[in-house]
Amino acid sequence: MADRPKGQGVGPKAYQKLVEWFGPDKAYAMVVQRRRKHHPKRAGAHHRVREGLRRGLLSRPPRCEVCGRECKVIAHHEDYDKPLEVEWLCRACHAKRHPFPPVDNRNA
Repeated sequence: MADRPKGQGVGPKAYQKLVEWFGPDKAYAMVVQRRRKHHPKRAGAHHRVREGLRRGLLSRPPRCEVCGRECKVIAHHEDYDKPLEVEWLCRACHAKRHPFPPVDNRNA
């Protein structure tokens, strides 16, 4: 894991090794900790959404804002500097917003 370039996620094979070595709960916690370290704005924005939902500043609508599908929607940030400005999307519409594999724009 240490020899991967900065900003790269943990691949499936590396994750499986972590699960074998540390167990699934510890492996997941390690991956989340790494993600938060490398993407602090994103982690902070996600935290603010959770807190906003808990405190009643935000409310999760029952439908996707794009396709109108009724489901448990996901908060999508266009700008992590505006953490409470979110678009509520279903998983399918959220996946369309993010190219795969993810593009790392930090070095561009």
